[in-house]
Amino acid sequence: MKNIIRIFVYGTLRKGFGLNRYMDNFKYLGVGILKNFDMYSNGYFPMIKKGSGEITGEVYEIENGKNEIAVLDQIENAYTRTKVRVKLNNVLTDAETYVYNGDVTNLKPIKSGNWILQV
Repeated sequence: MKNIIRIFVYGTLRKGFGLNRYMDNFKYLGVGILKNFDMYSNGYFPMIKKGSGEITGEVYEIENGKNEIAVLDQIENAYTRTKVRVKLNNVLTDAETYVYNGDVTNLKPIKSGNWILQV
């Protein structure tokens, strides 16, 4: 039975960043928009929390990718993989993303919601 997982990434897992190599077995579907979340930075990488903003990221898909998802879960251990709805090619689609578990009170807000514009 096919198990297809879509994942929305918004920071260092995106193309052009150091951790994107972990996405090699995933199929790139395109740029996506996640609404009702805000982005923050600790100076090195981004994190998102429920909010009122928009996050720009990339959507990937993998079939039967339990091993690859387990690796991502280890990398993103300060985050919880969460089901979300992402706008991809003007259509809402189900995906999962990593939502930060910690306190963002002292972190810098990233108003654009786009990590590429911050580096």
